[in-house]
Amino acid sequence: MTDLDLTRIGSTSHPGDTEYFFFGAPGQELFGSYHPPRSDRTRDSAVLLCYPWGKEYLPSHRAFRQLAELLSGLGYPVLRFDYRGTGDSAGDGASDGLSTWIDDIATALDELRERAMPEQICLIGLRLGASLAMRASTEHDDVSGLVLWQPVLDGAEYLAELREHHRAMLWQHFPSVPDAATGDAVHELLGFPVSSELLQDLQSFRLSLAPAWASPLLIVDNLPESRLDAWQRQRGDDGHAVEYAVLPTFTIWGEDIDKGLVPRPTLERIAMWLEAQCP
Repeated sequence: MTDLDLTRIGSTSHPGDTEYFFFGAPGQELFGSYHPPRSDRTRDSAVLLCYPWGKEYLPSHRAFRQLAELLSGLGYPVLRFDYRGTGDSAGDGASDGLSTWIDDIATALDELRERAMPEQICLIGLRLGASLAMRASTEHDDVSGLVLWQPVLDGAEYLAELREHHRAMLWQHFPSVPDAATGDAVHELLGFPVSSELLQDLQSFRLSLAPAWASPLLIVDNLPESRLDAWQRQRGDDGHAVEYAVLPTFTIWGEDIDKGLVPRPTLERIAMWLEAQCP
């Protein structure tokens, strides 16, 4: 896709280049990290990174920072941000749902437009962040490319998986916790608050390709292609420009935070796709 040597780009951190700030409406401020382009080449596209949620946010944070540095080294303006009630943004997560975070993506897009003044924007999301990016992308005409990194396709299955991990954690570390703490009531998962709105949203959430989506789309997964069969069946002849990349690597969102693992081949695969599809 490109003759550019990615091994020399983004391998060195440039902390002085990154701008950290709050943006958005008073009382609903989002924390952002803006990586200006570090290349002589002028890009028409900017990139917005959409984090996963909850515990998956923590071990993936380093990889997202390195992805931002890699892309800024290629000349892309890049914005990372925390949703309301997560990370360093305002709010406690007690009443936030998926619609709140989709609105936050819209706010972050506005901020990126103001800072970088791009002709188009590409969204990159991981896990639930990928699913939110897909939903948000249909509402913005200047979103011209989308990378979904192992997106959450079924919210109920995702929620059940988190609940199972939560129960296992309690039994492993707190064996004396009353049985009620491992029952069906969900108020927090793996240390992160879960509002009733978020719980209801996830129970009914199903991700599908938007009927009108015709811009380039990359789906990155580390599981067998059978997981992507549903996406293949949806494509049909409706014009979806979908590319699939099955990369056998570890799941950074499932690793212990102290390991700080970064799947460099996956980051470079995403960068190469952007080079080709979102100049």
